[in-house]
Amino acid sequence: MSEKPDHPEDLGAHPDVDSEAGNMPPPSNNGDTSSHEGEVGDVEMPATETILDPDIPNSTCLPGADEAHTPMSDHPPIPLFPSNLDSASSAPPVSDHCDGTPNLFVGNDRALSADNDSRSLGDLYAPEFRPGMRVDEDIDFIALQSSDPMTLDDKPVRFFADRNKQLSTWGIRVDPTFRIIICLECAIPVSFGSIYAHRKKKHPVPRNAHADFRLPSKEDLATILQSVNADHPQSVLPGPVKAIQGLEITDAVRCNIGDCVGRHIVLSTQTQFKNHCLKKHVGEERASSSVRAHALGAFRPDRLYVEIDSESPMDTGGCLEAILARSASLGVHDMQTKYHIPENSRDKGPMLYAGKWERVITGVDLKTLRQYVSAVNTVKEPEYDRLHKTCQEYYRIASQAIKDLPHLVLRYIASSSMSSVDTLPFKPLQETNTRVGYAKFMAHFLVFLLRHSRQPLADFFIPLHPMQQKYRDELYASLADSSTPQHTCVSRTHTFIFSLLSCVSEEFCRAEWKDPLTMFLVAYHLQDDTGKMQRVSNIPPNIAKVQWCLRATAAFEIVRLDNLMDSNPVDIYHKQIEHFLTDGPHTTFTCLRQTMALTSTLTYMEPGLPRFSWNLTKTVLTIDGFPIELKNLYACIGSSIKRMEELVKQLCDGCPYW
Repeated sequence: MSEKPDHPEDLGAHPDVDSEAGNMPPPSNNGDTSSHEGEVGDVEMPATETILDPDIPNSTCLPGADEAHTPMSDHPPIPLFPSNLDSASSAPPVSDHCDGTPNLFVGNDRALSADNDSRSLGDLYAPEFRPGMRVDEDIDFIALQSSDPMTLDDKPVRFFADRNKQLSTWGIRVDPTFRIIICLECAIPVSFGSIYAHRKKKHPVPRNAHADFRLPSKEDLATILQSVNADHPQSVLPGPVKAIQGLEITDAVRCNIGDCVGRHIVLSTQTQFKNHCLKKHVGEERASSSVRAHALGAFRPDRLYVEIDSESPMDTGGCLEAILARSASLGVHDMQTKYHIPENSRDKGPMLYAGKWERVITGVDLKTLRQYVSAVNTVKEPEYDRLHKTCQEYYRIASQAIKDLPHLVLRYIASSSMSSVDTLPFKPLQETNTRVGYAKFMAHFLVFLLRHSRQPLADFFIPLHPMQQKYRDELYASLADSSTPQHTCVSRTHTFIFSLLSCVSEEFCRAEWKDPLTMFLVAYHLQDDTGKMQRVSNIPPNIAKVQWCLRATAAFEIVRLDNLMDSNPVDIYHKQIEHFLTDGPHTTFTCLRQTMALTSTLTYMEPGLPRFSWNLTKTVLTIDGFPIELKNLYACIGSSIKRMEELVKQLCDGCPYW
């Protein structure tokens, strides 16, 4: 090796080379064939002489087969295109990224095809790969196999596995077949000269991390990588290849036209395939197939794809299957769907805790319960689909009937107490879509009751008054019979809904949480099968929908009785309706108003309630309104980690997992 010159410009080095990016300076173009020293990052590296001839294929040179392994600081860069020729040529130019980082450009436009022809690289891989592509952190995958005399057969399999286990702690893996270096976090290959800078820049390790997870020095990392021949990767292209562990597997398109078939030209998308055909297959019939491929390269414009052999999938050794079988035998993924009241009140959530709704679902299989409030299957449940349409028609008619009532009656309907009558009357909804949405939610409640009547759920008894049960069965019979006129279904829908407003079961009189509407609201707002509720702010809008529907039903009942008895609507309201819409009596509407007041209060408190707050002495932390002492929080974290370790040991069945 020649002595290092005093001036870097003698090497033809670019003054803006980014040391972190690990880019090599371009070799000198003065025709001198002697080797010079260049810089890679902050470590000196000797520059490899690059010999290019545009008229001769494969016109670059490869380090000799008898070269001894050297540390990364003294290791020659991997040539872009190997060659056994010694003709001189000008060095490739240097260009900058948009961020100022210089790039090393490929100066050769030749590559070996499947039959070792001398066609240009642009003909083989355009437009995906072309002269002038960026390769600053990517391996030269079109390179020939290394002339390094030491092959993988010289290394014991156990030695290679131990090295990969050590490298995996730093997020690095070396493929035993092609000896390419893979960043496990990015799932892309990275060159030998850039892996240290890549890990340092893209995946920095915190200063307080354990020593085992800190990246070693550049020289130590180079020594480990050289021990598995990672400094001399083999060619991956043209493919197909077996799936390479650590690289991302993506969907790609393979060109099946002409000469591209033998060279396995793989492109990322159909758009790229069309562009490829416009340049290379003008006038030819297009043919392609979907394949699975590895993306080679971090930069989208310069990214190549290698096809994965579908007949030779990556061998996992049955490890994943064994872990899944073991976890299934231990019931790791089994979830307890029957709800039990938690010992800790903060596990209930604000609504179950404040509204004491946990009594509704205690001992109930929540997974099955949530199916009762699921969306209607129009194919398997045509009667319930008809109920949705019937409710929409019913409340359209009710909205028209509201306009015929006196202003005073509408004020009574909108009031919750006769001692303070609202000045604003009850009125129909302005938007048709809003009325349809309210009608759909009310139909959802009726479907919930009908489903439960056809197939009762264990430990979830919905008490109904005998009149409510009678009208419910009549409504279902009308819906199930396709010959029943629509006006009959509308009439029976009104009768059933008004019975829910006016009739009260004995169970409801003894315990207000046994109200059918309350039980529906609890089931409807369950977020998962473990008893977690939706946010409290989601409940008041749904209660408002039910309130409007029940008031509209009361108004329609006044109009119906007025037509039958030819009486004063005000008298009808006081005699037939007032008892069910005002505060005082134990009715469904009264219970609904109490729930509305509670959920509204919790909703107003939620935005102003900080998720985390401290006391003045920083000894008590309040999380979602529940205070916990800091010493108990520390103990809780430690016990949770210890419990997790016990579960992992149980899952691994004594096998070393770390």
